Amino acid sequence: MRAAAPGVPLIGFPRGAGHGYLPFVLGTRVDGVSLDWTVTMEAARALQRHACVQGNLDPARLAAGGAQLDDAVSRICVGLRDGPFVFNLGHGISLETPPDHVTQVIDMIKKTTG
Repeated sequence: MRAAAPGVPLIGFPRGAGHGYLPFVLGTRVDGVSLDWTVTMEAARALQRHACVQGNLDPARLAAGGAQLDDAVSRICVGLRDGPFVFNLGHGISLETPPDHVTQVIDMIKKTTG
């Protein structure tokens, strides 16, 4: 893969890898790893020593909205701010998610990181 696109950052998403995220990152030498919502903050921070982490908002929280969504977004932004990080979902947006909840996430990211 790297030979086909030298210099292009690679992001892997081993969804549901559990304790296998670090071996995945080290074995594949990806530049970034997308995390699902089951990855703890401590594990995500440990991965930041080896790759940029992307994720890991629970899509159910996005669908629910409200204060619990704000809390989850803030926890992720604050918890991962000291290393390479891209905010993202832990895996896709469900059809039931109100578009206003996506706006709520964007506003909370701006508030937390701004």
